[in-house]
Amino acid sequence: RLGKDHHSTLACANNLAYLLQKQGEFPEAETLYRRALAAYETGVEGDQRHVITIVLNLADLLVAQGKRGDAEEFCQRALQGVVAARGGVSDDAVLPSAAQLARLLHTLGRRHELEVLFQSILRGLKGAEAIADPPAIAALENLAGCAWAGGATECARQLYEQLVRARTRRMGPEHPDTMASTASLGQIYFALGRLNEAEPLFRTMLEWRQVVQGPRHPQTMASASDLAHVQVLRQQYGEAEALTRRILQWREARVWSHESDTFPALTNLAYLVKAQGRLAEAEDFCR
Repeated sequence: RLGKDHHSTLACANNLAYLLQKQGEFPEAETLYRRALAAYETGVEGDQRHVITIVLNLADLLVAQGKRGDAEEFCQRALQGVVAARGGVSDDAVLPSAAQLARLLHTLGRRHELEVLFQSILRGLKGAEAIADPPAIAALENLAGCAWAGGATECARQLYEQLVRARTRRMGPEHPDTMASTASLGQIYFALGRLNEAEPLFRTMLEWRQVVQGPRHPQTMASASDLAHVQVLRQQYGEAEALTRRILQWREARVWSHESDTFPALTNLAYLVKAQGRLAEAEDFCR
């Protein structure tokens, strides 16, 4: 009724190809992707974002088949399209494509193109309103994680800051997803040596986990350890000692506790009391 080259027909072809790809029917999926893409290239009207989606899906398929060279060519094309997309890279509808492209570029080891993509995203997000669309928020999380995994720590920091703002606005500051993003941002601040910014986030995580998960939950103890580590580096030895004693007591009380579980806490505690001039007590811990 609409014709084989109508944009709605091509969208259906893309969806069918994606389903075939998930079922492992790679040749059939590739044929459909290429047919839809060729139709757009011959002048079929359609939103450029639909074309980007097909290009990225085809690149994903080529990677799955080990055709990395071909996949890189389509990633280059997608990068140009994503950066030039209507509304900019910060557009809620574009961010999922940007996240898919970032994952592909990371898989292919294309660090320069990743940097170009991340910088474009950050320029688009600068001064923009907080992202509210759930798929766009999920895409922003994937982008931040990809930047962090790829060693683009400064880009990851800015993306996680955007993610925390977006989730706080949509879900509230104490929603588990918001807190998970807050924890990741704290780790990035720590990695960057920004201890003044990491400490309040680690403290927030510890307080939240004590209430939600309980004072003896393993993740609560992990947050206590993170906070104690920051306090040691900031020479806040008294507070760090109190947290380290708590961690030691927790490890000693576990049914499956082993000497190797308590040794790090004992070592840390010995260092802390020695740093406060209590040498005899430090010696006792070392025995």
